[in-house]
Amino acid sequence: IMPYVKRDQQNNIIARYNRPQSEDQEYVSDDDAEISALDLAGFKKTKIESLAESLSLDINSGFESDALGATHHYDSEQHNIDWIQAASVSDVDSPVTCDDLDGNEDSKQPRNHTSAQCLIVLKDGMSALLAHKTKFRTLRDQVLAAADEAAVNAINW
Repeated sequence: IMPYVKRDQQNNIIARYNRPQSEDQEYVSDDDAEISALDLAGFKKTKIESLAESLSLDINSGFESDALGATHHYDSEQHNIDWIQAASVSDVDSPVTCDDLDGNEDSKQPRNHTSAQCLIVLKDGMSALLAHKTKFRTLRDQVLAAADEAAVNAINW
């Protein structure tokens, strides 16, 4: 049993922790640790919010594409996607910033892409986005179906 809890405005337990995470959490004894149905709904809501945050982090971390023949990492920031979309309908090679996957910080640089290569990058980005969203929906549905706190806690990004 995780003895530290966070409560919502109605005093329902909405999260549990092994160690206190912030000052607004309280210690509860084993006698007080049972979670009510209302608490379970709040706990599920908090878990889904946490999963949504993980989804956002994964989406914003970018994606990989082998449009240039070798795998590169592309930023998923909207202005970068807008640039790639514009370049995909261009008749000229366009510089698109991407990283080598060698871990070298200096590898992030513009590389010329043809419009066909830009289309491949966009397709790979969309595939990555859909995979992240599918993972989120699957985990969200598992949380909603969970019968108790332990089952909710077992679900992680």
